[in-house]
Amino acid sequence: MKDWGDTYVSFNQHAYQSEFQIREKATAAYVMGDLELGRFTGNVGVRFVRTEIDVANGSPNNVWNPVRSSNTYNDFLPSINLKTNVTDNVVVRAAASRTLARPDFGALGALSLNDLTYSGSGGNPNLKPIMSNNVDVGAEWYFMPKSLLGVNVYNMNIGSYVTYGASTAQFYNNSVKAVTTYNMSAALNTKARVRGVELQYVQDLGNGFGFNVNYTYADGEERAKAPKSACADLGDCNMIGTSKNSYNASVFYENDRFSARLNYSFRSAFLNGLDRNSAIYQDDVGTVSASVNYNLTENLTLSLEGKDLNDPLLKSYASSKDQPRAFYKNGKQIFFGIRGKM
Repeated sequence: MKDWGDTYVSFNQHAYQSEFQIREKATAAYVMGDLELGRFTGNVGVRFVRTEIDVANGSPNNVWNPVRSSNTYNDFLPSINLKTNVTDNVVVRAAASRTLARPDFGALGALSLNDLTYSGSGGNPNLKPIMSNNVDVGAEWYFMPKSLLGVNVYNMNIGSYVTYGASTAQFYNNSVKAVTTYNMSAALNTKARVRGVELQYVQDLGNGFGFNVNYTYADGEERAKAPKSACADLGDCNMIGTSKNSYNASVFYENDRFSARLNYSFRSAFLNGLDRNSAIYQDDVGTVSASVNYNLTENLTLSLEGKDLNDPLLKSYASSKDQPRAFYKNGKQIFFGIRGKM
C-alpha cells in the first residue's frame, strides 16, 4: 500500500518544503495610573512590547535545508479610558488605545501545495505585528436592576493588517518529480480600517430568568491596494473574516447552585481569503449553543456544553453565490467538564 501511495498519491509524499519551525518570544512591561478629570474618572497607561520571531522554512528542492528569517519589533502601546455618570442610571464611556496582535503562525510559515493544479498558499516570515489605533465612545442606561440598554461606536485604523496576494514561486512537485512553478497565495501586510456600532439589551425577568441580545455592524475595508491582492486586482477590498452584520440572542436562568443558557449566533457572509487570484467567501451562518452548570459545592462545579447543536451547513463560494466552492459540516460538539478551586 505504501509503495502504491508513494507512486500514485502525491499528498502521501513527505514534503520537507512544507515543514516550518517558529520560535516567538514576547517581553512586555507597563505602567498605569488612575485619574480624575472633573466629572470624569478613568485610567491611563502605556505598555512596551518587544517581539522576537525566528522562522525556519523548508527549501524549494524538498530537502530539509531550512531558510531562516529573524525579526525583532519594539512597540509602545498607550491607552486611556474615561467614564462619567450623566445621571444615577446613565454612564458614558470613552477610550482611545493602540493595540497589537501577532500574525497566526500559519500566516508566518505554513505552506500548502496542490501538485495536480500547480497551486498553493504560503506564509510570509517577514510579516509585521498587526498594529491598530482605536477610538470607542459608548453609553449605558441601567433602567432597572440587572438590566441595561447600551450603544457603542468605534473606529479602528490598522497599519499592518494581514491580507493575501497572488504570486508565483517554484517548489518541488511530487507528481512529476521536478521543481515546477506554482500559482501561490501568500500573506502580506497592508492598511485597513474598521468602523461600526454595537447595540446591547439585557433584560432581567425576575426569579433568575432573563435574556440578552446584542448586534454589531462592522464596515471593514482595506485602505491600501497590496500588490496582487483581491483589493488591487479584483476591486474587492473587504477585510478577511469581517462580517458586516452579526448578532447574538440568549435566554438564561441562574440561581445560587444552577445556571442554564441557550444562545443563537448569526454572522453574515465574509471574505475568507484568496485562492488562485479568486476571492473566496464564507456564506452567512447561524449556530445554536447551550450550557448547563451545577455547583456541587462552593469549590466544585459540573458543566455540560453543546456547540453547533443545529449542525449548520457551512458554504463557501468564489466571488458570488453563483459560483459555489465547498459545502461542509463540522458536526455537533458536546463537552462535559468538572471545575474545582482551592
